[in-house]
Amino acid sequence: MIKKLFRKNSISPYVYSVIFGFLLYRIYDFMIKCSNDGILRTVPTIIFGAITTYIAYQQHKISSAQKDIAADKHRLELFEKRFEIYQLFLDMAVQSHKLSQNHRVDKNLEDYDDIIESNSGYIKFIENNENKLISLGEGSIFLFGPEVKIILDEARGNIFKKLKFVKILNSLRDKKGPSNNFIGEITKKDPLETVYEKAINECDKFLKDFYERKLSEKMEPYLRMTPYLSKY
Repeated sequence: MIKKLFRKNSISPYVYSVIFGFLLYRIYDFMIKCSNDGILRTVPTIIFGAITTYIAYQQHKISSAQKDIAADKHRLELFEKRFEIYQLFLDMAVQSHKLSQNHRVDKNLEDYDDIIESNSGYIKFIENNENKLISLGEGSIFLFGPEVKIILDEARGNIFKKLKFVKILNSLRDKKGPSNNFIGEITKKDPLETVYEKAINECDKFLKDFYERKLSEKMEPYLRMTPYLSKY
């Protein structure tokens, strides 16, 4: 509590006030005791000392302001690094959640090509940012701590697992060939498809909860305020 009081109310002005008051008292006492010649010789010294004290006080104020600027710069840099991690994991989780496996019967739908194109875009985005996700995820322990890193590691694992499972599932379905109806979809279904479908569904459940709730809850204490207003 005492430290907070000193930080909030700097004691430097009070110290200077006491020193200045003491100097005035000594000057008054000296002038009473000294002759006129002594006073004339001493006045320039006193004036010079007062000017020196004032300059020192101003330098102290400038130094304090420079420290505040440096601290604000540090908080801004820290905020930007943290937000970069937040933004990347949010984007990757959303893109991964949107990614879907191909269905044979979709080849009869008018928007089949659009679905394939969208999925290709999601896959490309995830693959292009894979190394960055790993790098920033590993470095998150220094910016957030172990609790946040654990949830980011879990999210990264689900993102990469879903991408892998979707690719395998699409490959299995491509080998079986297209189907014109749902009956054909069932009869041509490889038993492994069910396994990967369930695994993809589990990834989707986690990813949806991650970007809608978990990510913001875990990072909110670190990103809740602008860097110039939040000193933590």
